[in-house]
Amino acid sequence: MSGFLKLNLADLGKSLIVAFFSAFITALYALFQAGSFPTWQQIVTCAGVGVAGAIGYLVKNVLSNNQGEILAKDVEPPPAIKP
Repeated sequence: MSGFLKLNLADLGKSLIVAFFSAFITALYALFQAGSFPTWQQIVTCAGVGVAGAIGYLVKNVLSNNQGEILAKDVEPPPAIKP
């Protein structure tokens, strides 16, 4: 997990995939439920919803510490006990 005000590459990739596709698929599903095949303009709108979801999730990750607490300093792990 990334630290407070930091974002590592793994978190970036996971965030973009999960947030974008969950928002995109949810918006697309709502269009299919309406009973028609979505137009290109509606698909672009769904992609915009996906981008907005991804940005929101990235902001949450940047503002969280290494324990997942929002707007809190990083928590240092306890020192390892040497045998």
